[in-house]
Amino acid sequence: MSHTGIQLWPDDELLELMRQGDHSAFERIYNKYWSKIYISAYNLLRDRQTCEDLVQEVLVNLLVRRESLEVKNLNAFL
Repeated sequence: MSHTGIQLWPDDELLELMRQGDHSAFERIYNKYWSKIYISAYNLLRDRQTCEDLVQEVLVNLLVRRESLEVKNLNAFL
């Protein structure tokens, strides 16, 4: 199986790689989930700038706390 596409990497594998400091794993998580987070936020808040800020905060928080987080389901967590 080729691991070049975003959808081909299992979330648990991406999380483990990110915990180990692999920045490309974080980039894959970012690319896979930023739009889902944005759309969810926009459906609630209806403010583009606030939603963009929220997406950034959520994903930066994930990166900063990567070593201590215990995430079973990344999609649900985010």
